[in-house]
Amino acid sequence: MDIVVIVGENDISPYREKLDAAAPGRFLAVALPCGDWDRDLSPWPAPPAFKKGGTFAGKALSFLPAAVSAMEKAGESLASPPAHRIVAGYSLAGLFALWTLTQTPLFDCAACASPSLWFPGWTEWLRERPLLPDHPRVALSLGDREEKTRNPVLAAVGEGVRGTRDLLLARGVPCSLRMDAGGHFEDAENRTLRTILDLFPAEGILS
Repeated sequence: MDIVVIVGENDISPYREKLDAAAPGRFLAVALPCGDWDRDLSPWPAPPAFKKGGTFAGKALSFLPAAVSAMEKAGESLASPPAHRIVAGYSLAGLFALWTLTQTPLFDCAACASPSLWFPGWTEWLRERPLLPDHPRVALSLGDREEKTRNPVLAAVGEGVRGTRDLLLARGVPCSLRMDAGGHFEDAENRTLRTILDLFPAEGILS
């Protein structure tokens, strides 16, 4: 069985139901609620992305123990160690999921749906940081209208996602990129689920 920690979610039941429908008995999904995304999921301080938005406090390192604890508690319920430990998220939680692989070897997979890889300095920072698991896997997804926004900060997301994919592939890290239809605020739950399943293309979970 694989454990999936889905960052920023309070209600895990839709994810459990849909993952079990796609791959019965394969995944144990647990939720990791987050009270303040801009504070807890940002890896370092950054200015607002919107005119009336707040600043990013850069407290991901302080929030990381909650993700580790969620994974460890879920693992205690299994008779044997999980085959994979997956951290998944949408938007800023997707950024946090990928960042997590640079901070701890506990998670070996990251599913990053419409991740906020426009975040200032992200690609340059990742270029200097290894992923810590021995055999990491990453799945990325992006809406095909996301980089067409008029917001110049958010419009960099396409460049950030593709740059991240290329950087990881150059390191030999399996990394997929799914393009979904729509903008950023569409079908987040199903996009996240599909991105999780994209981690295992050779296993034929997705038709």
